[in-house]
Amino acid sequence: MGMQMKNFKKMMTLMALCLSVAITTSGYATTLPDIPEPLKNGTGAIDNNGVIYVGLGTAGTSWYKIDLKKQHKDWERIKSFPGGVREQSVSVFLNDELYVFGGVGKKNSESPLQVYSDVYKYSPVKNTWQKVDTISPVGLTGHTGVKLNETMVLITGGVNEHIFDKYFIDIAAAAADESEKNKVIYNYFNKPAK
Repeated sequence: MGMQMKNFKKMMTLMALCLSVAITTSGYATTLPDIPEPLKNGTGAIDNNGVIYVGLGTAGTSWYKIDLKKQHKDWERIKSFPGGVREQSVSVFLNDELYVFGGVGKKNSESPLQVYSDVYKYSPVKNTWQKVDTISPVGLTGHTGVKLNETMVLITGGVNEHIFDKYFIDIAAAAADESEKNKVIYNYFNKPAK
């Protein structure tokens, strides 16, 4: 009974949070023009001036922006991302620059998928990308980020990079052997959460 009450309280807290978020939103949506190319598993962020930036995922290294304050809104391509094709990155604006954290992708067409733990920043003023001299202590895919202020972002979640990368190496090695591939999948997806 105690466990049910604890779960009930968690559910009520979650519902109250969702309700408060729903009440504080503006209550209307704006339709924007289609992005110039399909975008799935990408990332995006909005700056303090109402400009939305989206990219990566199925768009490859492409990035686009759209200014919500302009009367005639059109997507504009910006400089391509130099960190390679990747999915499931997280992006936020800090001090008027767009930061992109991690993701998952391939270094080249022959390599297995791998987790990235790098960080890039984009300057809208200069239309340039720069790799940030830092590295995350964990693999940055399956993560989320929340801007805390103009200089800090909270990144939470993520995967065990070594286990995740090994999974894709093992899957690639077992490519032709369906039985071996199923063993790899079973061993990966039946690990306990840590």
